[in-house]
Amino acid sequence: MLALFVLGCGSHREGSSVRRAVGGVFDASGWSPVRDGALPLSGEWVALWGVQPDAAGVVDAAAPRTTFRMPERVEDQAPPGQWSKGQGLVSFRLELRGLPLEQDLAIHVPTLWSSALRCRSSSGAETAIASSPNGDVRGVSSLAPYALVLPRATDLTCVLAYAVPPPVEEWRSFFSEAPELEAAHVALRRVSDHRSFYVALCAFMVTLASYLFVQWQARRRDKAPLFVAIMFVVIAVWLAGYGAAFEDLAWPSFLLRRRLEYAAVSAMGGTALWATVLMLERPHTWLARGLVAVALVASLVSLLLPTRLIAWALFAVAQPVAALCIVLMVAYTVRAFVDSPASPHVRVLAAGIVLPAVLGFVDVLLSRFADMRLGLVSYGLVLLGFTIALTLARVNASAHEAAENFADRSARFVPQEFLHTLGHADLTTVQLGDARERTLTVLFADLRRFTALSEHLSPPETFAFLNECFARLGPAIREHGGFVDKYIGDAIMALFPDDPAQAVRAALAMQKQIVEVPAPRGSGERVGLGVGVHVGSVMMGTIGEERRFEATVISDAVNLSARLEALTKQLGCSLLVSGAIAHELPDDLVPHIRELGRFAVKGKSEPVTVVEVFALDPVEVRRHKYDTKVRFNRAVESFMRGDFEAASHAFGDLVDRCPEDGPAHWWFLRSIKEQSGDAPASVRRFVQLDEK
Repeated sequence: MLALFVLGCGSHREGSSVRRAVGGVFDASGWSPVRDGALPLSGEWVALWGVQPDAAGVVDAAAPRTTFRMPERVEDQAPPGQWSKGQGLVSFRLELRGLPLEQDLAIHVPTLWSSALRCRSSSGAETAIASSPNGDVRGVSSLAPYALVLPRATDLTCVLAYAVPPPVEEWRSFFSEAPELEAAHVALRRVSDHRSFYVALCAFMVTLASYLFVQWQARRRDKAPLFVAIMFVVIAVWLAGYGAAFEDLAWPSFLLRRRLEYAAVSAMGGTALWATVLMLERPHTWLARGLVAVALVASLVSLLLPTRLIAWALFAVAQPVAALCIVLMVAYTVRAFVDSPASPHVRVLAAGIVLPAVLGFVDVLLSRFADMRLGLVSYGLVLLGFTIALTLARVNASAHEAAENFADRSARFVPQEFLHTLGHADLTTVQLGDARERTLTVLFADLRRFTALSEHLSPPETFAFLNECFARLGPAIREHGGFVDKYIGDAIMALFPDDPAQAVRAALAMQKQIVEVPAPRGSGERVGLGVGVHVGSVMMGTIGEERRFEATVISDAVNLSARLEALTKQLGCSLLVSGAIAHELPDDLVPHIRELGRFAVKGKSEPVTVVEVFALDPVEVRRHKYDTKVRFNRAVESFMRGDFEAASHAFGDLVDRCPEDGPAHWWFLRSIKEQSGDAPASVRRFVQLDEK
């Protein structure tokens, strides 16, 4: 494609060159800019060696002169002794005849090293343009095109002053294209488009730099965005000088802009190399460190050297150092690609570094050996900036996705509801000691007969069976507005921020789910579930130490719900709630509850009313408990009055009627022990329990 582009450019110029200058005279008779378009001023110009026009535009008549074939290399046609070590001055003179007068014309000068242009008519009308405010081309270097609007006259004499800054060995300077004669508005638009293109490139680079700098500010541990931002700023400085994007500005001075442009060359190589090292996470080798240091020194040299030596600094120091940095960048990138060819980030970055390097190399070859300047290096830098920005964007997207995955997975360890209660959006801002108080319903559930069943299972089978059980219990909790706070072996603790009745419904749903879990291999018995529920004020927060802490809930309400769950084993039932919960239950659940008495669980001196929820008992058991609520309560009152004989008879009768009535059986045995004196003395109005 590049070859076709080059050939296309060449064929276009050759086809347009229908006229040529002869002996320093160009005849434009019969040419119309509207009809024929641009007219290349190729052919024989007069070259006056070693001089340039004075302030009045006069060239020393005694200067050696020859015929110069335009376009061509300057050195190849210089007389012996007139061009020493790639430096010198020359003025090219051309007489234009037969110009049309119906519209304004201009000479468009293509890219060249340094130049100024004057045109004067036979009547004395004159226009001039220079690439520096004072017109001194010896201190000027510009790779940008410019246009000179001509005075309206049939005949004009034009002088193009040209200089190569000293002292550069073997520097090959040339006109890759001849100046062109065309309509003034077309020539000015071409210059404006050129500058607008480079202004847009500079703005693009500065925008990328600003974005990356803000990104680095947000996460200063990652230095790659900072150095890439610096690299983009340096590229913007170089592009501004290379494309003469701000040539019309009075400040900074022209020579300062040139110094900044030259200093940016080596700085680009150094910052790009270090940014590549950081982005690829390559070891910071002595070679990379050394080259970056040399590049920075070369930039400083370009800024501080005398004017006559800044071109030497560019070609002898800055460009070779930048080239070495680019070679090492490519080497690091290729090595990273070989080490991890499947990484999409490495592939994109490799393309973004290797392709611009290739484009720059081709641009240099074409300019030095084919007399063509296509500006491929500019496009290469844009490609470099785009791919590095794309790589960082993809890295950021991956990091953001990883953060979202982490947040999603962290929610499986610390529920989002817990974090929100503490006032945090995610785990990243949680601090040790964060705590808040609020009223919650606490549910404790424990698998029954699991210990005996696990004796028949291997450790992997035990974990698999537990996960199968919890996979059924967790959704039941969430469906009723709760969340799992933690798993404690074969037990589970859940919190319900809103209606306490939802916790009871969740407990019933959990019991329905657990009976569907098949018995483990080698065991014919299924697990059951004991549940205790209580509501109260709790402290939610983080405990531990700086290197290891966790979120937890601490309060008497938590302890009591755990004790209620443990009490289900003693009383032989599956679901117990406190009296505070029973008062919050809706009408559809009230028929399925039974008050069992007041108990002071182990470790507590204050009693609590314990209520059984028997909604899932077998039909006959459920009917029995519903029909005998009054008799059960009277038997409990007899026990509390110390009438243990009456209590034992009443509870014994209930057990005879329904042997599956676990609480009645427990009270019957307790009454017998109180009668015989084997049980601890009961405290009036409640029972003190010494077992968990």
